[in-house]
Amino acid sequence: MIRKVLINMAWVIAVVGVIYAFVWSTSAIPVIQEVGGAEIYEDINATLQGIVDNSDGVIAEMSSEHTGSYYQVDVFIFDTAWTGFSVSDKESFATKTGTEVQDALPDSTIVSFYEMESGILVADGDVFGEYTVID
Repeated sequence: MIRKVLINMAWVIAVVGVIYAFVWSTSAIPVIQEVGGAEIYEDINATLQGIVDNSDGVIAEMSSEHTGSYYQVDVFIFDTAWTGFSVSDKESFATKTGTEVQDALPDSTIVSFYEMESGILVADGDVFGEYTVID
């Protein structure tokens, strides 16, 4: 008797599992995530462009990439603006701008700063918001 009940329960579980797998595989969830992802990317680009526009001509442009577990944002600074900063101004600028970028993105973010013309890394950040001025 117990064996028959267990066999019937196993059949019910198997049938429910097949039905669940079929429904899940034909759902529209991946499409919804894709559309949501595109909207999020547009919002991120608009926010980053706002930071560029409000930088008083210091930032030339930004680029962002999602690596799967975090965002990598590269900030390109006009060489003449960066060389005109003192070391403490460079640290303040990197921290302020890096924090703005990290606050704007929905995931962990690493922000690196480069001179626009030369492409040299001048300040590097980590996911904790710590920035090291290199040049």
